[in-house]
Amino acid sequence: LVNGEPEAHLELSLSFEERNILKELDLVVVSPLTRAIQTFEIGLWPHIQSRCTNPSELSVVAHPFAAERVYLISDHGKKHPMLQDAYGHLVDFEIGFQHMEDKEAAWWFSLDDKDIVFDSKSGTSYEHEDYEEWRPVGEGQTYACAGEPQHVFTRRMINLYQWLDERPESTIAVVCHWGVIDFMMGGADFKNCEMRVVSLSDIANRIAADGSA
Repeated sequence: LVNGEPEAHLELSLSFEERNILKELDLVVVSPLTRAIQTFEIGLWPHIQSRCTNPSELSVVAHPFAAERVYLISDHGKKHPMLQDAYGHLVDFEIGFQHMEDKEAAWWFSLDDKDIVFDSKSGTSYEHEDYEEWRPVGEGQTYACAGEPQHVFTRRMINLYQWLDERPESTIAVVCHWGVIDFMMGGADFKNCEMRVVSLSDIANRIAADGSA
């Protein structure tokens, strides 16, 4: 990307052999955070359009499981109706949100009484008195929101892997964030807007080696 605009000569850090992977895409999964949707729209979608035979037939699904670990208030997102209004022409906001009965509820980790922890598979819920601050506080740091505890984030990442593994598609692009990539790839360092081809079995091995599953 140059000045936020895709350039034809940039190949998303893929090798020559990997560049045709975009032609084989069956599904794109994107975090519902606005910055991830915009990364897809500006950084990946133009490349898909130039390589896919029928880009209009490619499913692009937003899924809360792919969102960044909540550390700062900037890791909170927009409610489902706002996302649908802003990006519904480009991204499907129904498939990934099927587990949410209340579309007005928060899909990110929150302690607000009206919000829910969207990790419904783990059955995790929190009362305010159960939460323990895990972020640095020794130098007077204060935070505008509660941070997502490690075990909640880990469960969500396993849910993301399981959801991807259960999909019928064979080639899936996931547009996500540093925390998600760090967990799934065991600390691999990605540049902004970098794309890599990864086997789902490698992610499974990483999760198993960590003892998270």
